[in-house]
Amino acid sequence: MSPGNQLAPPQPTVPTNEPPREFTVREGERVSETVIRAISEQDDVSLTDIVPLYERIDPDALDDFFEPTYDGRSSTATSVEFEYGGYTVVVRGYGVVELH
Repeated sequence: MSPGNQLAPPQPTVPTNEPPREFTVREGERVSETVIRAISEQDDVSLTDIVPLYERIDPDALDDFFEPTYDGRSSTATSVEFEYGGYTVVVRGYGVVELH
């Protein structure tokens, strides 16, 4: 194969040196809703124009994972990472969703 026929490696859509964009889970908002809101705000698109979250991760399981325990406390050391909407999404146990 000649050098002119080689494909260039794909370039990341977001430079890796930029800090992640953070979104706080609002009172009364489920974590899955925050993830969808974060993508909507970051890309400036309607909530209805976003690929359904359930195509990447089970929203109910995600919400249940971050629900407070029986005594009302939540685990701040917990996090979940997955790909969604062109971003690496990190959900932190202390109520923050990061888009990388």
